[in-house]
Amino acid sequence: MKIRVTTEVTFNDGQIKHKKQEVKGDIMCKKLNELSGMTPANILEICPTDSNTYAVDMKDIMKKIGVSVVTYDFTDLSNKVDINGAIVLSGDNLAVFVSKKLSQEEQRFVLAHELGHCCRHASTLKSQKIALSCSRYSFDPQEQEADAFAFDLLLPEKDFRKVCDKFSGKKDVALLAEIFCVPPKCITQRMESLSIT
Repeated sequence: MKIRVTTEVTFNDGQIKHKKQEVKGDIMCKKLNELSGMTPANILEICPTDSNTYAVDMKDIMKKIGVSVVTYDFTDLSNKVDINGAIVLSGDNLAVFVSKKLSQEEQRFVLAHELGHCCRHASTLKSQKIALSCSRYSFDPQEQEADAFAFDLLLPEKDFRKVCDKFSGKKDVALLAEIFCVPPKCITQRMESLSIT
């Protein structure tokens, strides 16, 4: 039997409190275990999008898969780095906190990104009570995988190419961002990754 030390982080009146404890065995949150290994395509099969729009409703998805969403002001918790989101484990339940300072489009991307961590990095998360995501671009492979998951979920290649093909010549990034309800920088990054000009 494995023994590992975990850190429990709790919010209390804007303060972060740490408590270390020893945990025997490999214990994983039930909800995290259910999500582990799921792909964006799996998520979209469970929670199909409205056929009249290309925008993926992340709050509806989170509700359908049983993950709570909490809009939160991280101001008091982030002195030097802007915190955009957090995954919080509580027993067999899972919640994603998202910064209320972000636009609706940015919040949707953060939710998709954090869901990507839940689906792809469950084994890392099971030993933490909270995992924070900051706004700076990271070269950490797990952060890049979570971004890729978010792009595949919010901008599925088939739909994205279909909409892009409707435009001739230069693509209108602002219009595409409005159609998919994502920040314009997401459109630019997705076009680059799919070699769409």
